[in-house]
Amino acid sequence: FSTKRFLSDPLETTKQLANKQSQTSFKSCLKREQSCIMRFTLPTLVLPILADASHALNPEQDHRRIQSASCLAAINFTATFTSESCTPASIDTTIANAIAISDSCMGATVSSELSSLLGVAEGDTDAIASAIQTKCNTAFEDATLEFSKITKRGDAFDREFFAGGSDWNDQYQVEIDGKVHYVLSEDASRIMHEIQADTAASMPIEFPSRLPAFENCAVGAVMCCHVSDRQANDAAGLCADGDVCADADPLDNTDVCAASMADAPVSNRVQRGLAVYDLNDRLEDAEGNVNCHGFAWDSEEGGSVGARYKGNMLFDVAFKQSLYEKGYVKNLPGAPMCGCIEQMPSVTRADCTKIASVSETYTLSATSTEGTLELEMTDVDLQYGPCDDGEDLSSHYKQVNAPNTPAAIDAKLVGKDNCDQFIDASMASYGYQRSALEIVNAYFSPPDVSPARLTIAFNTAVSDAASAMGSFKVYDSADPTAELAIASVVLKNSNSAVEITFDDMPSSTSAYEVSNLVTLHKMIAPMVTLVPHTSSSISTSTWDYLQIGNWRIGKTCESCSNSHFSVASDTMLTSQIFRETGTTHPGPRSDYNGYDIIDSYTGPTYSVNGIIFGDNAVQVKGWRIKQMDDT
Repeated sequence: FSTKRFLSDPLETTKQLANKQSQTSFKSCLKREQSCIMRFTLPTLVLPILADASHALNPEQDHRRIQSASCLAAINFTATFTSESCTPASIDTTIANAIAISDSCMGATVSSELSSLLGVAEGDTDAIASAIQTKCNTAFEDATLEFSKITKRGDAFDREFFAGGSDWNDQYQVEIDGKVHYVLSEDASRIMHEIQADTAASMPIEFPSRLPAFENCAVGAVMCCHVSDRQANDAAGLCADGDVCADADPLDNTDVCAASMADAPVSNRVQRGLAVYDLNDRLEDAEGNVNCHGFAWDSEEGGSVGARYKGNMLFDVAFKQSLYEKGYVKNLPGAPMCGCIEQMPSVTRADCTKIASVSETYTLSATSTEGTLELEMTDVDLQYGPCDDGEDLSSHYKQVNAPNTPAAIDAKLVGKDNCDQFIDASMASYGYQRSALEIVNAYFSPPDVSPARLTIAFNTAVSDAASAMGSFKVYDSADPTAELAIASVVLKNSNSAVEITFDDMPSSTSAYEVSNLVTLHKMIAPMVTLVPHTSSSISTSTWDYLQIGNWRIGKTCESCSNSHFSVASDTMLTSQIFRETGTTHPGPRSDYNGYDIIDSYTGPTYSVNGIIFGDNAVQVKGWRIKQMDDT
C-alpha cells in the first residue's frame, strides 16, 4: 500500500475507508505496509484531509496546499512582544522567533504556522495580514476602558460636564465658619486615585464619540477653553489659598474672537447665532481671562498613535491637567467647555499636549486544545508631554497633518492679531459690517485767525483720549521732521472733531499733514479704532459766509448742537437767526454774529469749500438760498 497508490483516486479511497466492507482489506494493507501507520496515525483525521486533497487535486478547482496542524499549538506556545503598536510584522517576528527555538517546528515556516493558526490558506499573504490586523484591533478594543467608567456618573453627567455644567463646574471651593467646602481634589478624587494611578497610562481609554461634544472630529483635534478657576492653592490660575473662588480667573493664554452657536447647537441649546468677543467699554478683552488647551492627531484614523490614544489624551487634558491639577472650569458662552475643535470658539491660540512615547505589550498564544492564535494586550506604557517650546496647538496640528490638510484648523486658531479680520468676515456672513473710524477732513483756520488752529473732523465721535497731548503731530509734507509746535488739543462738536492750537503760524508756502501717534477709539464702540500713524493732508479753509457790503450772511456757532444761519452787520448786531429746527430768532442781538471772529463759540464758522454757487442758488455750508420761480 504505497502513498502514491493510495492517493491515485483519493475520493474513491475515502469512500472505501468509510465502508465497513473495506475495513478488512485496509487493515491487511496496514499489516503488509507498516510504513503507512507512520503516515496516517488516526484514520478519523485522514478523512477530511483526503477530502480536501481530493478538491486540491481536481484540475477544475483552484489549487490550495494542504494545511498541516500547528507545531506551536502542539506545545502550548506562549510569547510576549512589545512595540509601538500591534502589526502583522510584529506578529511575524514573534512567530519566527518561536519557531527558531522550538524543536517541534523543524521545517515549519512563519507562513505555514500562521496559515494553520488563523485558518487561512497558506501562501495567501493578504488574507494572513488581514486576519492578523483583525486580531490586533480586537485585542486593542478588548483592553480599552469605557469612557463612562471615568466618572461613573452616567452619560448625562458627562455630557453636561463637557458642555460646562454639572457640579464639578458649578461648585467652587469656599471656606465658611472655618470649614472648607467643595474641595475639588476630594469631589473628583476618583480621577487621580482610581483612573490616573491605575489606568490612564497603562491601558487605552475609549474616545467618547457618543457624547454630543465629540460626535464628529473630522479635523482631528480637540480643544478645551476654560473661563474660571474653582480650586485654591494649586499650580495655576488666580484662585489663591484662602480666597473665595466664586469668580477667580484662569491664567490667560489666548484672545477669543467669536463663537458660532451653529457649530455646537446641542451644548448651546441654540440653533444659530454668533457671539462676538471684542473690546469692552474699558478697552479690555470682553471675554476676560480664558485658557485654551488641546491636542491633535493625524488623519490615519485607528492607525496612528495619536488617533488610537485620543481618549487617553482627552482624559489627560480635560480631567487630569485642567480640572484636577489646575481647577479650571466653565465654558465660554456660545461654545462647549471641551469638544471637537469644529464646535469650539475661534481663538488666536491654544496650548497643547502630545504623546511623547508609547509601547504596547501583547501576549501571543496557541494551545493544542484550541489550535488557534490568541492575542491579548497586557500592558501599555504611555507617556504624555507638553508640545515643544514655541509650538502651540495650531503649529503642532500642522506638523502632524502636513501631508493632509494642515490648513483645516485655521478657522478655529486664527493666529495673533487676526481677530478683527476674522470677526469682520463672520459678521459679513450675517449681513453686518463693522463701522469704521476715519478722518474725513483736516483743515487750518483762515489766515486772519490767531493763534492758528487745525480742525480734524471724524466720521463719528471719538473717545476722550483723543484730546491728550502727544496724540497727534503736524508736520511739513516735504520734511516730516519739521513739526509745528502744538499748544493745546481739545475735543469739539460732541467729540466728532479735534481742534489743535499752535504756538506758531503755519507757513503759507508749505503743505502740511497730520498723523495720529496713538490708537484712536470710537466713543460708543471702542473696538472700532483708527490705527496709529494714519496720515491725512491738511487743507486751507475759508469763512462760511457771504458778504454783501457791510452785511454778512452765513453759518455761525460751530459748537452748537443745532445749525444756525445768521444775518448780521458790521455794527456787531445780529438782525435775524435761523435754526435748522425751523425756528427763527429776530434781533437785535450781539451773539451769533458773522463779524465776531474772536468768539469761537458763536461766531462764524470756517470750512473747506463752504461756499458753493449753483443754478440760481448759493449754498453756505448746510444752508441754501435759491430762487424758486420767476413769477
